[in-house]
Amino acid sequence: MKQPDPVKRILVVEDNEDVRKIVTIYLGSNGYKVLEAVDGIEGLKMAQEERPDIILFDVLLPRLDGIEALKRLRKTPWGADVPVIMMSAVLQSKDLVAETAKLNVSFYLQKPFQVRNLLEKVRQATKPTAKVQSSARPALSGNDLFGDLTESAERPAQSEDAEIPEMGELEEYPLPLIVHGLFTQSETCKLRIVSGTTEKRIYFLNGLSVYAESSIPEETLGAHLVENGRLTAKQHSAALVEMHRTGKRFGEVVLKQQLLGPHELFEELESHLIHKVVSTFKWKAGTFKIEYGDSWKDDIIIARMPTGRIILDGVLKFWSSKEIFKRMRVTTDSEAFPLEESQYSQTDLNLSIQEVKILRLVKKKATINNIVAEIGDIDAVLATLYSFFIMKRMGFVTGISSGQKPVTLSGDEPIESPQTSKIDARHEAANQFLAEYIKYRTADYFNLLGVQRDASPEEITRAFKERQRRYHPDTLVNIDKGLVHEKIEELFIRIHTAHKTLIDPETRQSYIAQIDDEEKKAHLTSQDKTGQHKTQSGKDRHEILFEDGFSFLRNGDFARALPLLKQAEELESKPRYSAYRIWTAYLVAPRKMSAHTEKDLTALFKKHPDLALTVYLLGNYYLREKKTDRAEKLFEKALEIDPQNIDAARQLRILRMRQQTETSGLLDLFKKK
Repeated sequence: MKQPDPVKRILVVEDNEDVRKIVTIYLGSNGYKVLEAVDGIEGLKMAQEERPDIILFDVLLPRLDGIEALKRLRKTPWGADVPVIMMSAVLQSKDLVAETAKLNVSFYLQKPFQVRNLLEKVRQATKPTAKVQSSARPALSGNDLFGDLTESAERPAQSEDAEIPEMGELEEYPLPLIVHGLFTQSETCKLRIVSGTTEKRIYFLNGLSVYAESSIPEETLGAHLVENGRLTAKQHSAALVEMHRTGKRFGEVVLKQQLLGPHELFEELESHLIHKVVSTFKWKAGTFKIEYGDSWKDDIIIARMPTGRIILDGVLKFWSSKEIFKRMRVTTDSEAFPLEESQYSQTDLNLSIQEVKILRLVKKKATINNIVAEIGDIDAVLATLYSFFIMKRMGFVTGISSGQKPVTLSGDEPIESPQTSKIDARHEAANQFLAEYIKYRTADYFNLLGVQRDASPEEITRAFKERQRRYHPDTLVNIDKGLVHEKIEELFIRIHTAHKTLIDPETRQSYIAQIDDEEKKAHLTSQDKTGQHKTQSGKDRHEILFEDGFSFLRNGDFARALPLLKQAEELESKPRYSAYRIWTAYLVAPRKMSAHTEKDLTALFKKHPDLALTVYLLGNYYLREKKTDRAEKLFEKALEIDPQNIDAARQLRILRMRQQTETSGLLDLFKKK
């Protein structure tokens, strides 16, 4: 009998409690034993004592930063080969590679990242055959990175803009192109695909895939539920017997036998359908037929599936680099550029961190060669580029040396920046999440989940899952605001605590008694001994105002932050409040407030010479005014006052890294070619 694999142990060295908790919960729920440390010194000590299977180091840690901790770890006999993943919210992966050369880092993760992406990297790094990424990059010359792919790129290819017929061959009209075409034309139809003796049917309603059928026995809903641990083999067999006896659908039987609730069943059905559609992308040969109309609509369960994400996942999983080069009429020197028009929303795409990075490089008009060198994964880069190419999110301009004409999808000129409407939408979404955080951060657990005190365990679990889905960190990948990720992850943890408290009858009654007692105290007095007004959360109003203002400041909404910070300062004259109020006023109107900002921050520092924050903000002011030398000295001064000032340490590291890069670049001009 095969012995189960031993549980992998992961050491997470992260000083941010919210990030550490969310990582711990997610990895723990996926079968790992997670150890925690809050600084570099504690992390090294725990690593030596516990000997974990993998270590996650944040870069900016108290007492000893992650890079220095990694250097010391690699000098120990045991720690020389243990897999390590580095995480950073500030340093880009390329900068981390330069800083950790020859230290055998398995992967680099840029915060904020999707926790499922972290899980994938952890699994790869702990595989017995896993090899660490080389921190050194190969020199780029011609098509060396692509081996024999270039030859296939010169073969004639089907135009990706071709009109899709009602019947055809997959070799001529690949599935990504068909799915994209039906989506952009908002077609309602049934797509039949036959490969060998196997057939699949994908149903589209107004361009969205909503249902799928397969002749493959392993792709039934029952098999999916068993594979995901939602049904036992015995329950599956019993449900099949009942299905054949009554003639009912498998899902109806599962509901009737109360093996799953309706909400759980629908979630699993949607996941199953997406998997069924995505797995069809492995079919490169076969025939297809499109049958227009909606006569089937009343016979299926509608489950809207994200078309953009399906195309990305299908190509990423099942298309090789060689197959992609047969389709894209480009060379490795071709420049990529974004297109203005695309029907795919950010929600529909749900991009991963790596895909966002590739899009950013596209916006910089990087060549395919450059993008591969930056990301380090040829297959993933080409699959992502081809998907974006299919979805008309980008085009290519062929390198001058190739002599080919530019390849574009719509004839549009390259653009320099993303659409304003998309930026506004992301900004609005970030503000919405922050507003919800402010609403729920001090709410009691019943209000947090939106349930009554006498709610049943089923109602509590259902409400918990709805909140969990709304505030899961994976939903924030398209919001490029660190504070939003931080606060929503905090809320996500609180939602888990609320569910754990309310689902147990004893802890629920104890919690009810606790909040009733707090409400009575709040009614008895609304003032503390000094006469200052208190909120029900026990905080002074000026504290609440400051925290809310600071939230908007960190999120980049300076106009909404400023009045809140002013009100906080008026209620309580604290140096910290004054410093942030001065800084925010400058961010609202840099030209108008420039002279005042320098004067006011300098005066505040003279009045409070032990406040490192003022010196740090003054350094940021000089940095924005392009007075780098003065900024560097002030960041050093802030660290003298407070050696644990992580923000100042971060700014110093970035400044010095840039200086090294610039110096290196100048020297490279004089190297022999």
